[in-house]
Amino acid sequence: STTVSKTSDTTLNLTTATDWVDDTSDQTTDAYGYIYINAAGKIEMDNIAPDESDTSGNTTGILRYNDTGTDTTDRRCIGWFFMNATGSGELSTYEVGNLKDGDVHNSVVRTDSTQDLVNDTTYGTDLTNTQVHFYTSGRGIVNVKCHINGAHGANTEFVAILNDGSDIVASEAGGEPASLAAINSTTATPVHAESYAQGTFTFEAKARVQASTWTVEEKTMIIQEAYLIFYIFSKEEKAMKRWKRILLGAMIVGFSWAGIASAVTIRNGPAGDSQQELVVKALRDNLNTDGSWTDLGAVTTVDINGGTIDGATIGASSATTGAFTTITGSGISTTTISDAGTATQALAIEIIHETSGTPTTNIGVSMDFTAETSASNNEKLVKISVLAEDTTAGSEDGAFIISVMGAGATATEQFRVGTATISMLDNNVTNVGQIDVDSISADGSSIIVNDAIAFTGVVTTNGALTIESTFDFGTDTLTTDSANPGTATATLAEVVTYVISDNAGADEDVVTLIDGTIEGQIKRFIYLTDNETSGVAIAPSNVTIVGGAGTSTLMEDAGDFVEFTWNTALGWTLSGNIGGTIE
Repeated sequence: STTVSKTSDTTLNLTTATDWVDDTSDQTTDAYGYIYINAAGKIEMDNIAPDESDTSGNTTGILRYNDTGTDTTDRRCIGWFFMNATGSGELSTYEVGNLKDGDVHNSVVRTDSTQDLVNDTTYGTDLTNTQVHFYTSGRGIVNVKCHINGAHGANTEFVAILNDGSDIVASEAGGEPASLAAINSTTATPVHAESYAQGTFTFEAKARVQASTWTVEEKTMIIQEAYLIFYIFSKEEKAMKRWKRILLGAMIVGFSWAGIASAVTIRNGPAGDSQQELVVKALRDNLNTDGSWTDLGAVTTVDINGGTIDGATIGASSATTGAFTTITGSGISTTTISDAGTATQALAIEIIHETSGTPTTNIGVSMDFTAETSASNNEKLVKISVLAEDTTAGSEDGAFIISVMGAGATATEQFRVGTATISMLDNNVTNVGQIDVDSISADGSSIIVNDAIAFTGVVTTNGALTIESTFDFGTDTLTTDSANPGTATATLAEVVTYVISDNAGADEDVVTLIDGTIEGQIKRFIYLTDNETSGVAIAPSNVTIVGGAGTSTLMEDAGDFVEFTWNTALGWTLSGNIGGTIE
């Protein structure tokens, strides 16, 4: 916010230490220098380019400030120069420019009258002393042209081109003598305009001939930054296949940098002239139109604020990548893919996370699902994440994770699908149908099934297995007697058998009870139906009936009940009897 007024000249000397911001001469060869002014009006040189866009230290945008030197004073860059390869790094008068950003252009002009004989038929080094070092401000279009004057031999064509590190094909310009049978004097002026990024560039011109020679008498290289430049070209295909630059009528109806009702109207020559190509380049403001633009070529940046996209195709033909930071829609968004695939899955969305660092475990991408749960209160209810559990090259493992908000807390992981496991945290799994699984493992204390469970394969445990079912009249349990599933023998601690007569006649049916396997084992029998005249007898093969003599117990009426308990010394003992008769 400080206005500095300088009304007299300031002379700076490359060899004077105090003329540099660090009080040390930074004069050297093949290097750029920069001119700064501070709030006190002191003008000094430095060999460090501006690296801040304001006095607050921001480093994005147009860079004009620096705070290097013997103090931390902010300095505004107002110019630049180049120290050549001669001696200690002398100052070339044609390589000095200003960064005033106002009414004076950043421009340089180099004129040379060294005579050059051009006989190269491809672009080479015959044309000399056109090279110019230039620091672009980043705020305007750089207009480069080189006017070349000379004479060339009969029956030849000469062509010149500009180079900014590589040949600029669009700048190529040439000429031919008025009479192909004589030596003639003529000129060529290659021209190029481009919005270069802020920084240093080296420009030069090159020349070639179709045949014979071209003697160049003088060259003038002009580089200038401008805010708006119009170039209008037409291409003519003639026997010599030459390019001729012609200026067509271009009419600017109205233009305002402040953006107040800005409009540009350009008339591109006679109607129906299909060979004319219009090139428009603008900087520092928007170029608006109420009509349609077609065949724009490659548009690297599209910035639409508050407008609509109607019938636009972005990146469809060249697979380029477009970046959208925020997309807001009022309705359903649909992605439609039409191709010839009949049994394939077309890729509709690909989400990529690339890092400037070294990828490690848990790098990935995620999507948040947010809803307005109360007035002006948006909550992230669910997060879907995909991450790498292993980033080893060639052995990468991925995982799919669902995180859910609970009781107003930040969403936490509830479900994970990895390459080897599926995990569910702190939740029950409810299923109303059938679940078919190859294996089940649990880290908790139990797995509870409230309906029938069937196993068609081997059931393997790493500890004791207990299967328990409870009825109104008691509990039946199947348990192993060892924690080692390789040697354990399954034994029935309590088993209920429901006996149904075979209704085959008057003969008494007999159920033989084999020996038990563990001390205290219980076996219960209930006579479920009464279809047998003589009933059903339960006859243990090894029995001691306490309370009565006999070896079996007869059940004759539905509902009769007997219970035997295994004793390793006595065999089966009758431990319960309701309605049974000892025989």
